[in-house]
Amino acid sequence: MLEKLKDLIRLNEFLLLDELGFNVKVKLPYKHIMKYVDKLGLQPASKNNFLRIAYRFANDFYRTSAPLVKSHIAIAEACLFLASKTLKIELALQPEQETLQFLNRQ
Repeated sequence: MLEKLKDLIRLNEFLLLDELGFNVKVKLPYKHIMKYVDKLGLQPASKNNFLRIAYRFANDFYRTSAPLVKSHIAIAEACLFLASKTLKIELALQPEQETLQFLNRQ
């Protein structure tokens, strides 16, 4: 019973925010991170470790103002870049210069 009430409150909160004009549909970077990591051809253990670190960076980005000023693709690129630097893996990917400057300001 309590779970039904919680779900009803969440639904109404979502509808209220939507009606007030808030953008409640946020695109997330995880799909793009996964696609790129699949193309890297890493061993399963390395791939899982790389994904875990990149996902942690993605989660941390949503604690900042980055999603307000950057696209989900730019955030995915930044997560991949930071994960590669953390694990000392060389990637062909370099985030846009704007994204790197934004990261340095945070």
